[in-house]
Amino acid sequence: MKRPSASKAASSSPQKKGKGDAPPRLGFYDFVAERQAVLQRRRRGLDASEWTSDPILAKARFCNIDRKDDAVTRELLTELERPSWKLPQQVMLAAALRFTGSRRGEAQRLARLIDEDVGGGALAAALESNDIKCGVGTYQMTLNRRQVGSRIASLGAAVADRVSEQGAFGDMAEASDFVAEAMTFGARPQFSANETAKAFARAGRPRKPQKIAIDVEQALCEFAKYEAYRSTGITPMKRFSPATGTETPAAAKAEAAA
Repeated sequence: MKRPSASKAASSSPQKKGKGDAPPRLGFYDFVAERQAVLQRRRRGLDASEWTSDPILAKARFCNIDRKDDAVTRELLTELERPSWKLPQQVMLAAALRFTGSRRGEAQRLARLIDEDVGGGALAAALESNDIKCGVGTYQMTLNRRQVGSRIASLGAAVADRVSEQGAFGDMAEASDFVAEAMTFGARPQFSANETAKAFARAGRPRKPQKIAIDVEQALCEFAKYEAYRSTGITPMKRFSPATGTETPAAAKAEAAA
């Protein structure tokens, strides 16, 4: 059999880009598996250089697989450990943090407001008066400030009563449905309420290593980032420009060097 020429082999190889080698492309399933492997290597205490051999996963910015690794979630879990707090206060804080955009440092401020009035009055007043940022576009929020404040204030007691009367929720879907009904006015969309329930249900819940759930929607979003990094390059801020369809300076520099 005649061996193909080097030029033909290069043109047919998916690993080539210009004159240099492009990073090997992971398919979706390999990408998810490698991200999970990175998580396990980090938890074993390996050095960052040993987490992955994929250059994009090693250098670019991605969301954490496990919500407990997020900085804001760590702040939330710290505040939830307040000795005097019971379930109503914990629910109010988790919901309020979600509806205010889950910003760094916000959990402590919200917790202080809840401490001022365990019934949620101080928190509701702060949300209604614009003392706390709570944009109506946050997570496609469909409630106005007054509605958010009053619903969050009553949500903690509603969840506590439900758990006291019927026991713990059977699963996240059941918890999500309950919060959706409690946080929804009339026929308004329930997206935000469901997101709140999911955030609270996932925050810090212990799981055996083999049972760590991979959120399919998040995995698809992160894979889209991976593809965008491949086509636009990684900026010094570990970002990409997916909306423009044009290369970032980092990508142009890499292409010129190839």
